[in-house]
Amino acid sequence: FRLITLSPGRWGDEIRCTLKAYDRIDNCYPPYKALSYVWGRWRRRSPPEILVNDNKVEVTTNLEIALKHLREQNEETVFWIDALCIDQSNIAERSSQVAQMREIYSGASEVIIFLGHGLEHSVL
Repeated sequence: FRLITLSPGRWGDEIRCTLKAYDRIDNCYPPYKALSYVWGRWRRRSPPEILVNDNKVEVTTNLEIALKHLREQNEETVFWIDALCIDQSNIAERSSQVAQMREIYSGASEVIIFLGHGLEHSVL
């Protein structure tokens, strides 16, 4: 299974991450937070991009906003995020990872649910 390490930064800084594979069986992986969020639709003509292992990766607007909110200014944070940690183009891997989601979420030190920006009339 893969985990993503979010580099520190401020709100306007480019989002940089490193993606690394770990073996869940031998428990040799760092503590991580699992992020659940509303994927949403692209809200711009071109989708936002982040850097993963120095490669540009397109993400949804909601994921970009979630990462900006969750990023620490001075330290790295390790996450499991389905859109980044699962190869979405590989159907076999996607199926395998979906079958393991219970264990992945229960193994997280924290599970964060991000609903997106609130609206003027929302009470959250």
